[in-house]
Amino acid sequence: MKLWVLDGLAKNNPANPLAYAVKARVLESQGNLAAAKELYGQALKVDPNYEEASNNLAWILAEEGSDLPRALGYAQAARRRYPDNPDVADTLLLLLVVSGDVLAPEHVKTEYTEAQRKPLPTVVD
Repeated sequence: MKLWVLDGLAKNNPANPLAYAVKARVLESQGNLAAAKELYGQALKVDPNYEEASNNLAWILAEEGSDLPRALGYAQAARRRYPDNPDVADTLLLLLVVSGDVLAPEHVKTEYTEAQRKPLPTVVD
């Protein structure tokens, strides 16, 4: 997808967090983490409960080892909203390990393994 198309989506739909998150995903896949972080942050300004932006921003911050308390907050918020999503569980697990929490990872690891066995919910339009 062309970035200018995504720019147009965000410009025409500034209240839609998906417009920012899709562009963030593209930029993240291209290695432009600074821009991706900014766009995930913009998506969260539009919708603080947007799980994908929370989870992906937390993952980037964890991998960078930067602003871990904020990243942990994002990961925990996403986990509360989507407790059965293994992608969310692995982000939280990563953050707990990176931040040095030695007790909680086993609990999350168990939940992550159980969540992997469950099918993800299907979205129907």
